[in-house]
Amino acid sequence: MNWYCKHTWSKASVNTLWCLLGCSIGDFGTIFYFQNIEHALLTWQVMSLAIVNGLLTSILLETFILSRQMFERGF
Repeated sequence: MNWYCKHTWSKASVNTLWCLLGCSIGDFGTIFYFQNIEHALLTWQVMSLAIVNGLLTSILLETFILSRQMFERGF
């Protein structure tokens, strides 16, 4: 492992960007949804759901991106 490899740091920063984008979409999407509807949930319940949705959205987005990259390299 080389800590000075620019290619590795560049790839890691792009992967981190995708992770943050997916998490933000799920997190803010959930909060926005619950702000615009009538609900009986407590604040901590909405925030917990937002965290879970953020993590799931991030995992789904990264899985989609990685599967596309693997498909493009395979053919």
